[in-house]
Amino acid sequence: MGHPHRATVGGGGLHRLWVRSLAVVGPVVFSGSDDGALRRWDAETGLPLGEPISAAPVRGMTARGAADGLVIATGSPDALIAVWRPTA
Repeated sequence: MGHPHRATVGGGGLHRLWVRSLAVVGPVVFSGSDDGALRRWDAETGLPLGEPISAAPVRGMTARGAADGLVIATGSPDALIAVWRPTA
C-alpha cells in the first residue's frame, strides 16, 4: 500500500472553528464546520471557490450530483437538516 496524498486546502484559517464534515464531488471539496460555514474548495489548487454558504453548525454532510445539478445536505446539532443547491 502506498503513502496517502496530503494536501492543504484554503491556506488555513478560513474556518474559525472545527471542521466537522467533508464531501468530495468531482474536482470540488466541500467542508462544513462549527462556525456555520459551508465552503467549497478546488481539489487541485486548494483555493476556495466563491463565498461560504452560511448555515447552522455542520456536524454531518453529504454531497451528490443530480440530474438538475448538485445537491448538498447538512445536519446540525439542533436536529436541523438543510438542503443546498449551490450555483457556480
